[in-house]
Amino acid sequence: MAARTIGWRWAGLAPPIPAQFVLYVRDMGRAIAFYRDLMGLEVVSEDATFSVLGTGGASIGLHHTSSPEPHATPNAPVVSFASPDVPAAHRLLAEAGVAFTAEPFELAPGQWLAEFLDPDGNRLALISPP
Repeated sequence: MAARTIGWRWAGLAPPIPAQFVLYVRDMGRAIAFYRDLMGLEVVSEDATFSVLGTGGASIGLHHTSSPEPHATPNAPVVSFASPDVPAAHRLLAEAGVAFTAEPFELAPGQWLAEFLDPDGNRLALISPP
């Protein structure tokens, strides 16, 4: 199916923007502790099946799954968190035991990236603004 341009503005509408990213987790309490205590996110709502964490932008939804297999695969989307100092944020999280899959590296002059996993294997990243 070929992509085509949709006339959002022509129709008087703003294009949709990301509102929530949903991650699948096996242990809701462990996931909430990770995102609240290590990532500093605010718990907006908490339930055994679906919880929401505020980021100051798009929220993160945590959806409980009983699947023993992680849902993240090498080609899974990566949820990126903006950080003005990726190397310092990396050190802080690594000291707390967060598993990084890539050490911080410079994407472009002054722009850094470091990739890591949450306790359920969901792919996350720290990225500095360009």
